[in-house]
Amino acid sequence: MSVHQMIISKEVRFVLLSFRQILLDGVVCSSTAVSVENLEDMEMYRNERSGDNYHSDWNDPNNESEKSLQDLLNGCCLPESILNKYMELITNYSPNTLYAFNTHFFTAFSDHGYSRVHRWTKNVDIFSKEKLFIPVYFKSTRMWSLINVNFKEKSIRYYDIIGSGYHGGNRCQQLILKYLKLEYFMRKRKFFCVNRWSYVSSDFIHHGYNFWDSGLFMCLAAYEFAKKGSKSAARTFCSEYIGGQEKIKKMLISHIKKNSIL
Repeated sequence: MSVHQMIISKEVRFVLLSFRQILLDGVVCSSTAVSVENLEDMEMYRNERSGDNYHSDWNDPNNESEKSLQDLLNGCCLPESILNKYMELITNYSPNTLYAFNTHFFTAFSDHGYSRVHRWTKNVDIFSKEKLFIPVYFKSTRMWSLINVNFKEKSIRYYDIIGSGYHGGNRCQQLILKYLKLEYFMRKRKFFCVNRWSYVSSDFIHHGYNFWDSGLFMCLAAYEFAKKGSKSAARTFCSEYIGGQEKIKKMLISHIKKNSIL
């Protein structure tokens, strides 16, 4: 074996051992240690080599016409292009502290693995932010949810219109923790410390939100938790917005028209 081959062999061994350590780490959930589930971790590295060339195919939200925005006010659900546009506004509100992923990120990572999404943040250090926002779509129920990562609080929060992580919120949280550990290792060549990190579910959500457009609820959750602390935003959801779906839809559309959530 040549010196060059020995060096490559050592590098491969180091990376494999590093991945093994990442997958063995746990996180605190409701004061109980929970190991990250085995979700075909190594397969996503062996099988998904073509993911580097993935491109999102969502429509350009800047092409939304006045008529389409008016249709939304007349009862239509928010289309994916609007949801992506709103995630951009969340990031632009405070780009040094906030970062919102687009609506395709979670599905790409959960279905195809880290290799599919590792270039999506090549120009962004997500660990320099205070909060991350990740839209999640459940095909089986056609429902949007939101993951909120808070680095200061060391929490991964899950919100949907049902509450209590009814539609698999805990699995989503586990996947996002896994993504954070992989992203941290690949960008910084260090292990992501999960000590004192916790999962938080939206068990405070009032049943009055059950009939909302889930995409609208997701945008509202991102808006509230981008502008407020977690406890303050949670109190708002318990009282202020119940029964005000049309009012909130008008507010969000106005944000899109003026290209700002201020």
